[in-house]
Amino acid sequence: MYDSVTDDSGNIWVGTYTEGIMICNLLKSNYRIDQHESGNAQTIINNHVNAVLVDHRQNLWYATDDGLSICSPGGVWRHLYRVVFPHAVPGYGR
Repeated sequence: MYDSVTDDSGNIWVGTYTEGIMICNLLKSNYRIDQHESGNAQTIINNHVNAVLVDHRQNLWYATDDGLSICSPGGVWRHLYRVVFPHAVPGYGR
């Protein structure tokens, strides 16, 4: 587990290093795991979740090894991919 956050509905969103996102609701005694599905843009972009944040609109933000994934309360995903600039890579172009 790298990070966790609780939303207004009492769900606990846990970011893991290899298993994606675990969502727990202790009041309802249930949980589920959401993971990246190759070729499916409506899933998190990477299962290595380093940080989790809930914003004022209840969007869930996940910082992953491949960039940010944002999930709206309606379940629609958006992604901001990590960009590597060639000049920032040691030895590039040699």
